[in-house]
Amino acid sequence: MGILEKFTEKDMIEQMAILEDTKEAGRKELIPELFELLAAKKCEQATHEMIYHTLFSLMKGDEERIKEGIRHSSYRVQLLSIRCCRKSGMVSVNPELLELLSESDDTAVIGEIIMTLGAFKDPALIDTLCPYLFHPDPTILSRTMEALTGIENEEVRDILIDLINSDENLDSPERECNLATIMAVEHLGRMHDEKSRNFLLSHRNHTDPVFRKAIDKALQLL
Repeated sequence: MGILEKFTEKDMIEQMAILEDTKEAGRKELIPELFELLAAKKCEQATHEMIYHTLFSLMKGDEERIKEGIRHSSYRVQLLSIRCCRKSGMVSVNPELLELLSESDDTAVIGEIIMTLGAFKDPALIDTLCPYLFHPDPTILSRTMEALTGIENEEVRDILIDLINSDENLDSPERECNLATIMAVEHLGRMHDEKSRNFLLSHRNHTDPVFRKAIDKALQLL
């Protein structure tokens, strides 16, 4: 009988002991079964969290297992695997991340992938990330801004400036500027270069009070 057989029928104390032993012994061969337990989420919350942490420990630095997790059908397993990838700094998993990014409609998964790609600070990923500046989900928009700004590239600065300039609401006193515009202004303040500073200064007296406040806040970062 396998150690994880009928796992969900055991009491919590026994479940915790099994998971601790599995982690301590580094039993990577149990990862597929743990994936299924994580995906099903039929255990108590405490046990479910222990399954998560056991997997995270077993998968650390294991490229093949991380790839398997990213390709898994469960978003829970995908999220875990993407976070493992980011923690391990595993750039070699980029093809799997990009494939899942193009296929997934789960906002949590998309956000985690964007965070992970941003952590690699690779200018080659700018074109991949840019479309998510127009995503309707504000969390994804925010994470995209963070990811792009983290690359610290002049191209990113120009993208943010173009995004701000394209907001037609800035020329309309009856309408507030877009959320993406405010975020772009805030992140432009982190670029720390003369062109960013001059652009922000040129809008310091803008008539939109929300936009003007964002400009002032960004200038304080420079």
